Amino acid sequence: MNVEPRQTIIKRHGGKGSGWFSPPLGDHAGEKEEVENKFKDILDRTEKEIVKNPYETAVAFDSNGNEILRKVGGQSNVVFTEKEMINLLETDKITFTHNHPKDVAFSPHDIYFMRKCRIDEMRAVGEKYLYRAKLKEDINYYQINRIVEKKNIEVRGWFRDMIGEGRMSINEANSKHWHVVWDEIQKENDWLFYERTIR
Repeated sequence: MNVEPRQTIIKRHGGKGSGWFSPPLGDHAGEKEEVENKFKDILDRTEKEIVKNPYETAVAFDSNGNEILRKVGGQSNVVFTEKEMINLLETDKITFTHNHPKDVAFSPHDIYFMRKCRIDEMRAVGEKYLYRAKLKEDINYYQINRIVEKKNIEVRGWFRDMIGEGRMSINEANSKHWHVVWDEIQKENDWLFYERTIR
């Protein structure tokens, strides 16, 4: 997912702060649970569908589980028009999912995009793993970028040593790199929630 000038990628500005995703609450606990279960089913069906694609497909949902945008991209990114981005920015509490054909973790652009557009939950689905990220605190782009760049260099150094010692292949390093970066950042910072689970 790459953010490109003019043809930016998407997401919401919505209410105050991004917070953790929570569907709109009904008048009763049963209604809340019904809405949550319905949304989980929608996400599950959508991700099972798009994970098969050899190119990235992005799908955005509002807080009621309504699909408000679907767009096909290339092997490693989806580009959105200004009009699409504005429409999404005007929608509150968006959940954004997309497939990663190479089954790797979020790129920095995914996380920058999540911050820029105040996405409630960013998801990426691969053949084996589901990746999820949320911003738990309001943090600006420059703070994120500084932390990511520092940890990126650090992890590259770890992997370079392991490759040189024969304990890791180049392909393995490429597939694990960003997962390790986000996992390490999450351990050291309170603003990021990140997880990778087996589908």
